[in-house]
Amino acid sequence: MFLPSQSFYLKTYVIVVFCYNFRFSNEEEAVTIANSTKSGLAGYFYTNDIPQAWRVAKKLQVGMVGINESLISTTEAAFGGIKESGIGREGSHHGLEEFLYIKYLCLSTM
Repeated sequence: MFLPSQSFYLKTYVIVVFCYNFRFSNEEEAVTIANSTKSGLAGYFYTNDIPQAWRVAKKLQVGMVGINESLISTTEAAFGGIKESGIGREGSHHGLEEFLYIKYLCLSTM
């Protein structure tokens, strides 16, 4: 089933696995539709074009991107999103940064 780009389901945050199907004419329109949500945990897409993979992944407003892969969670990777999907990361060394403070010390030798 194809949904219109202004669909209620696109604007609603759901915490279950959903696969939305939207028609688009070009890459730019597809990225615009994907980025029009309030959430940004993960995005997935399939392509055989490596330059397109890097280009689209950089434009997607999500914390994690699966390119030709649907199972992207692993303990070595930082897990987390942006927008209403949260701030910060868990897992990997990036998850520790939320609990650390940087302190600058300047000591004179007098």
